Amino acid sequence: MWAWAPAFMTACTAAQGTEGLSAAGTGATLTAGFHLAGLVASFSMGTLSDRLGRARVILVLASISTVCSFVFGWMIGLPFFLIILAGILYSFTSLGDSPCCLSG
Repeated sequence: MWAWAPAFMTACTAAQGTEGLSAAGTGATLTAGFHLAGLVASFSMGTLSDRLGRARVILVLASISTVCSFVFGWMIGLPFFLIILAGILYSFTSLGDSPCCLSG
């Protein structure tokens, strides 16, 4: 996700009517926001896995991340806010399982 998300978000921004470097800047900024969602996941999911069990949390996060992986790239024609929400969810779930493996 991290390799192609800036290009994809730039393409989505351009499809919404933003041109040139402005589209690239907006795409990069949105992708940086996705990274912040991943940061929150890194801190919160380790604690949640201690409470609910590592296997359960990893299974839920990996399942959601897998669905996002299949769907996210096909969302280019959808309303922009849905693409952003899906990107945040994708980022959160793709990084959220890492601290579960390392906690306690």
